[in-house]
Amino acid sequence: QWSGKIAMMLRARPAAEVISGIKKGSYTLGIEGQTIKIEEDMVSFSYTLPRNVAQIDVKSATLYVDFNMDRKLELESLSREVMRRIQKMRKDLGLNVDEFVIAQISTSGSLLEAIIEWNSTIASECRIRSLNIVDRAEGEIREAWRIDQNELVIALSRENAIRKEAPEHPEIEAAQAAVPEETANDGAEEETMEIETGETYAIFEDRADKAMAIFRSVLEGGVPGFLLTREYPDKIKKKYGVADCTVKWLTGVGGENTVKPNDLETISLQVNSFFSKEAGVALIDGIEYLISNNSFSTVVRLLQYLRDAAAKTGSILLLSVNPQSMNEKDLTVLQKEVDRII
Repeated sequence: QWSGKIAMMLRARPAAEVISGIKKGSYTLGIEGQTIKIEEDMVSFSYTLPRNVAQIDVKSATLYVDFNMDRKLELESLSREVMRRIQKMRKDLGLNVDEFVIAQISTSGSLLEAIIEWNSTIASECRIRSLNIVDRAEGEIREAWRIDQNELVIALSRENAIRKEAPEHPEIEAAQAAVPEETANDGAEEETMEIETGETYAIFEDRADKAMAIFRSVLEGGVPGFLLTREYPDKIKKKYGVADCTVKWLTGVGGENTVKPNDLETISLQVNSFFSKEAGVALIDGIEYLISNNSFSTVVRLLQYLRDAAAKTGSILLLSVNPQSMNEKDLTVLQKEVDRII
């Protein structure tokens, strides 16, 4: 009278549990206050494979192959496709195994997602000093493919070639006048230094006073300026007298002329676009804030890209850095990625 209920209850139990219990002679079910012992001859078992799983019988063994691919595996597979193509392009460039390259990639959809997810691995395995997602990839060598219904364009340049290509810009050279080594607020005697085009400078200071003084001095020479700062734009323009330049506020608040600290791609695109169009001077005040909202390695990759962009276009990149906010190891890495420390 309970056969239907017993069958239903057994189907709801894990098969392995039922088999193990029956073999031990102790598998029971409780129905309407009664305990029913399930004997081996009361149950039959059949085996079915999950969807997209294949069985392969070989000598002394049975193999089961799962053809299901989750999103993580799919993205990893796509990243490998990208890496294979980059390695081929490295070979076409005639690079040594230990030589670094600058890579620009233009793509969308799943490929873009894969590159963002696996960017560290791609950069490491393909010896890429700076890996950047751009609207149009340009470099010494450029190739295009179609993968997973998305177009992929990769452009590579030798790392050394980026620096050698920097053009001369008389309008910037004219600004290489006396730049105060210390600000008036510090009360220190002013020294002069020369700011060269195509170079990246790290200014070590608790506040951005010295960096702003250098930035303002270059602006006064008629050079276009781009400022990315943690301070409110109106406040910093009034404080330092840098009204005649592009100012972006580095904040999570959002709004016009703002950039979120975790949106490194937008920062990369905006600064690179400015360098390409204006060949001017850019100051980033808020390196510590960027690191706290991302990882140190991703921020370093951003700075590597911007350093190369400044070199290629003959621009000037200024970085205001508080050395007290970084550990010794990270500070050493950062020092190696700039041309000069002030």
